[in-house]
Amino acid sequence: GMAGEPGRELGDEGMGGATGGGGPSRLAAPGREAAPARGEKGPTGGAKEKRRPVTAPFLAGRTRRRFGGGPDPGENQDLSGGTVAFFSAEDSLLPYSLAVLTGLWLAGSGRKTLLVELPGGDNRLGVALGLRHPEKNLRQALLGYQEGRRGDWRRYCVSGPQLAREPLAFDQTSYAATLPEDLLFLPDQHTKEDLLPCWEGFLGSLIHWAILEERCFYILYVGFGEEKAGRWKKGLVCGQNVVGFPPWPAGFNAAFAAQKSAAGNCLPAFDGSWGPGQIKKEAAAGGRSLFIVPPEIKKDFLSITAFQGKWANFSPESRRCLETLCRSFHPAGTKR
Repeated sequence: GMAGEPGRELGDEGMGGATGGGGPSRLAAPGREAAPARGEKGPTGGAKEKRRPVTAPFLAGRTRRRFGGGPDPGENQDLSGGTVAFFSAEDSLLPYSLAVLTGLWLAGSGRKTLLVELPGGDNRLGVALGLRHPEKNLRQALLGYQEGRRGDWRRYCVSGPQLAREPLAFDQTSYAATLPEDLLFLPDQHTKEDLLPCWEGFLGSLIHWAILEERCFYILYVGFGEEKAGRWKKGLVCGQNVVGFPPWPAGFNAAFAAQKSAAGNCLPAFDGSWGPGQIKKEAAAGGRSLFIVPPEIKKDFLSITAFQGKWANFSPESRRCLETLCRSFHPAGTKR
């Protein structure tokens, strides 16, 4: 199985083979009506909604998942449920494509989200989205924590529209100004390993601030390659790890091993442009679930990085993929 305790069934269908009706998603697509906000009662007056099985056209193999609603988090509630990390077993565009589009999808659906870039990947997030700034980046936040300036993370985390109003922004920010206000970014900026000793303490402070003060539903981490981001994975407590693997025998074996060693908290992702049929075949042979990412995800990401069109213009294939993926997440303050 995959991460999370058994919940509602996402079905057995592989990519493109889903049939039948599905229960409603708690996440509305960007531009549509979102789920009830925190503290609000749904149409059933707060009673638990009875849900039918839903189909998952991008999941190869059998899986069971649960998706929660996201109440106001309290001091005694699980704060790891809303954290998701995107990595790759080797250098790949896949984790950045998924992380950025997932952040946009969640924020566009009314779920406030923080996207943090882990060091070691040559600062791709700020360059890709035009978010570079001399102060609003991970290195400056870590330096501030090291020097005792702790808790005021709004000084470093910024949304696209907020950055567009910053006179010190390095990039042309007209496209960043169109990004959703509910998506906060903390891109890296040449963070060196001399800051590793304060990394775990910083993460704890950042998570506490984001969830309990900023009322974020999700914190997303993105790293470019296991080798580069591996040293910075220490201290990450994630409800889900989405890890890209190469589509050849060693990659499938590594994916199955990662699922087993991660106690169900690893969701192996494979680029569907390599052929979903082979991925489904390997998933069936291994008796495990693999996540097939349609090639449209990377195409939509590259369109955004080229500042072309509106960020919410996801292709139909990307919409289905993102909705399926986000159903697997547990919002902050909920228990898995």
